[in-house]
Amino acid sequence: MVSEVNADSDEDMDEDNRKPGLVAISSDEDEAREEEDVFSKIRRVSEEIKEMEQVLKEFPYRTIVLIRDVTLCCAVCHRCYLPRLP
Repeated sequence: MVSEVNADSDEDMDEDNRKPGLVAISSDEDEAREEEDVFSKIRRVSEEIKEMEQVLKEFPYRTIVLIRDVTLCCAVCHRCYLPRLP
């Protein structure tokens, strides 16, 4: 075992004084974090979709009409005119 410890020299270390095996582990952690980020984004988007579905269920449905297609006619004189915009 002493020979194994002595076999490890400073030449095997990289610039950060870490062994190459440790560098590979840290890069695996970065990939794991990226995967967690992807799953958290998917979870967040699915929650937003559920919220939007709920809002659309509660949304009051109205008929949307172009104002140029709407004319009001007077019941007394039977003249038709366009309504004024507020």
